[in-house]
Amino acid sequence: MPYPLDVSVVLSTEQEKALRCWFDSGSNDAGIRLVQSYMAEKPIDYPKVVAALGVLVRESVPASGSLASKSLSVRPVSSTRIGFGDSISPAVERQRSPLAERILAQLYMAGRGVGKDPAAALKWIKRAEKGDDQVARELHQEWLAKGLVAK
Repeated sequence: MPYPLDVSVVLSTEQEKALRCWFDSGSNDAGIRLVQSYMAEKPIDYPKVVAALGVLVRESVPASGSLASKSLSVRPVSSTRIGFGDSISPAVERQRSPLAERILAQLYMAGRGVGKDPAAALKWIKRAEKGDDQVARELHQEWLAKGLVAK
């Protein structure tokens, strides 16, 4: 195992580098594990969280607060995969991650790492639902019941 299975464990520098290689090659699983590790750090490293989520949802995600003044945003970038020998071939196109969309929705609803924005939270929770994320469906229903979002 290249990293601990416990999602509350912060990765070592070596583990983060190994996962970053997989993530940069197109692995959403590695990206989610990076997000989990960044969120386990105390204090939470929101710029890293938002950067990884931006790649996983394939959309630019502007940071909030003092970070926004530095114009920090993330744009998904096409990566390359190094093959055997001297060949370099394009990586398989990354698919959107419903789990990342749900996490991003929760960050927007709470205003953590991004500006508090219930409309953006609703957008992302609906996308996660379209990706068959059952927890997103339940969360969306909870938000509706509490009046946090409109239909």
